[in-house]
Amino acid sequence: MKADNTNQSFCRSVKGELERAPAESGCCVIAELAAFIRTAGSFDISKENFSVEIRSETESVIRRAESLINRAFGGAEISVGSCGGGFFLKTDDVTSYRLLEDTGIIERGESGAQGLTYRAGDILTGECCLKAYIRGAFLGAGYAYIPDEEIQSRGYHLEFVFGSEAAASDLSNLLAEIEIFAKKVLRKSKFIVYLKNSEAISRLLTHIGAQVSALKVYSEIAVRSVRNTVTRRANCDSANIDKTVEAALKQMEAIDYLFDTGAIEELPEHLRQTALLRLANPEATVSELAALSGGMSRGGLAHRLAKIIKFYKSLKGDS
Repeated sequence: MKADNTNQSFCRSVKGELERAPAESGCCVIAELAAFIRTAGSFDISKENFSVEIRSETESVIRRAESLINRAFGGAEISVGSCGGGFFLKTDDVTSYRLLEDTGIIERGESGAQGLTYRAGDILTGECCLKAYIRGAFLGAGYAYIPDEEIQSRGYHLEFVFGSEAAASDLSNLLAEIEIFAKKVLRKSKFIVYLKNSEAISRLLTHIGAQVSALKVYSEIAVRSVRNTVTRRANCDSANIDKTVEAALKQMEAIDYLFDTGAIEELPEHLRQTALLRLANPEATVSELAALSGGMSRGGLAHRLAKIIKFYKSLKGDS
């Protein structure tokens, strides 16, 4: 539950930033609305009537869409309400037609509305429009997750959800124009455009105006890197400790045998002194034994212990 709350909180913070981002110009307003309709919108088209509806789980997203429509089409009749745990807005017939035409979804022909398309690239006249379109796509149906230490299997993830494969492919191509290469997958009749590379996610968030959330991702990357480094070092230290303990036990076993059989007397004096030093300090490392020896180097003491082990093995008939 905590991990889900963490990811919901992060996704909410991203959308909160994007909701506060200004639309730089009229073309950006249309570009963002184009993304809203392609991700969170639905529309009805007949010979004489048009209607557009945008839905969201978040009221603030609907309020942003309402503000953008009012900015683009002053005096628009917009109905805003709630239903089924979510929120929606609907536009009047005239506004719906202008909205669908200006966002490139329909073209006007001699026989009326025709040329239905989900491709947005033709209406994006500049980089600012591209930013606005991606921002609208995320507000309309975007989700973002960051790793949580309680769920090791979940990594970085950002996705856009589309009902149309053409719209999904179009966004994927637009992202490629800014060198962010996304993947696409079909999931439960929805087309998902997604990123899993943390750096790409950070660059995308920065590009569309969610700088604080991008810094959060960079921070998580740094924390994870440090944590992984500490874990590797701890594992390495643990392995070294295990090796030290195992070596000390073998040395103690050999020395006990030499004393029990009297074979200790066959060793030169300096090796007998080393054996006694080990017996007196069974838990000490070789470095600690060297310090206790009164001047012997670690390598010299390790060499003596190796000779004792070799002598013990020769008595036991081990190679």
